[in-house]
Amino acid sequence: MRIEWKICLTFLLLAIAFRYSESQNKSETENSSQIPLHKTKNPSAQIDNYLQLEPNVSQKDIALQEFAREMRKKELSYAESWIPNYGETTAGQSIHWLMDCSNTARYTYQEIYQKQIPRTSLDQYLFAKRQSLFYPIVWEKEKDLTRKIILKKLQPGDLLFWKNTTNVHTNPPISHVMIYLGRDNSDKMFMFGASTSARSQDSQKSGGIGIYPFDPYSKIGCVKDSLGVCSVYSEFVGWARLQLE
Repeated sequence: MRIEWKICLTFLLLAIAFRYSESQNKSETENSSQIPLHKTKNPSAQIDNYLQLEPNVSQKDIALQEFAREMRKKELSYAESWIPNYGETTAGQSIHWLMDCSNTARYTYQEIYQKQIPRTSLDQYLFAKRQSLFYPIVWEKEKDLTRKIILKKLQPGDLLFWKNTTNVHTNPPISHVMIYLGRDNSDKMFMFGASTSARSQDSQKSGGIGIYPFDPYSKIGCVKDSLGVCSVYSEFVGWARLQLE
């Protein structure tokens, strides 16, 4: 009698354990399918989600974020000559993309927005100005206020421009461009593109095609004198909204 009671109790406990395990698996599956795009429970994806606080997120914004992630995985160096998988001309010759900052922006606009923009950062800047689509930065006395204003105005896909990041002989001395991706849940801003030395997110090497924190106050380069010493530091000048036109 005691042995039969123990056997029954064992079967009862096993049945309860199976039911509990089954309900847990079902719950996790249901939850994962119901998690909104901008509220993931994956910690690494949480860091890599730049649209959580952006209003009016579009499919293009999502496509841009995914594109930036995929391009980052390629670990391309700055100004590396790169051939997309499909890249061929009508003559059958492979198209080489020199992945510096402006060509990375140009390639991204072609792929995500199906738009052709000029080749260099200066020409992109001048093109935006001619179209009245360039928005100059207004520096407030308080840095936090400037950042809040930028956060409110920027949209994913905006082109970000700097001057004096390197020695150029143009007027104005626009020399660098990146693409605004969005912000995380702590209002930290991020951008995508090609950089010469900054360390991108989740990367062990410096520079190249990647996703980088965006701070309008950061100095990301300089103009050097004849001795190789920085004489003028870079300055963020504003952004352009060409993706919507």
